[in-house]
Amino acid sequence: MTEAQLITAQDNYVDSLEGLTQLTGEPHFEVARLSESFVPDKLEQEELNYWINLAESSNPHLLAARQSINAFRHKIELNGAGHYPKLDLVAKYRTEESGGRFGDSDTDDASIGLELVFPIYKGGQVSSKVRSANLELNEARYQLTKTHRAVMREIRKSHRTVNTSLNRISARKRAVESADTALTMIKKSYQVGTRTSTDVLDAQREVFLAQRDYLADKYDYIINYLQLKNLIGTLVADDLEAMADWFEKN
Repeated sequence: MTEAQLITAQDNYVDSLEGLTQLTGEPHFEVARLSESFVPDKLEQEELNYWINLAESSNPHLLAARQSINAFRHKIELNGAGHYPKLDLVAKYRTEESGGRFGDSDTDDASIGLELVFPIYKGGQVSSKVRSANLELNEARYQLTKTHRAVMREIRKSHRTVNTSLNRISARKRAVESADTALTMIKKSYQVGTRTSTDVLDAQREVFLAQRDYLADKYDYIINYLQLKNLIGTLVADDLEAMADWFEKN
């Protein structure tokens, strides 16, 4: 890593800590490192249909879109009820005080009864409201279809990305082992004079690069796994607490 790359990396690290401070409201000066012994296992359920079924029942965007459709259906029923007879319970109470030549008088008048109203014609107002609500219902159905397709695509992509991360981690681990073996052999050759110090430094550099890529893919796996859980709508605090065991305790 050149000096310029190192400066850029340090600046990105500080900016990430500032992002955590903004998110949590607490100052952060360092973060726990991922444990060197951490190697992710396969998904608890590898079948794509398992995650799709979870998303169908738990994804918040799909749930909201379905609730919107239900709301418009109720709105249509409510607007259509404008044609129906309306029965109300009506209660009235009146008190009146008056005075005159022959003295004051108090009058109390109380009544209770049923009032039945038959709408005859409202100038098309009810029909207009029903048509408007039907248009809104059709739009909500379209939005549900659009949202469903987008969510299903993201689920497939995220599921594929998690599995790709697992395969990459396995490949990176083999690359680290291969680089370590090559470095050991080159050091032995250097000791007997068949290799130069430059060869040793180059081999050491390959080891560092392989270790960096191996660790980066582990972090990518964690991010991709969190995104998958978030997409299906089942990401909870317990998931984050379980992941805390993957990191070294400060």
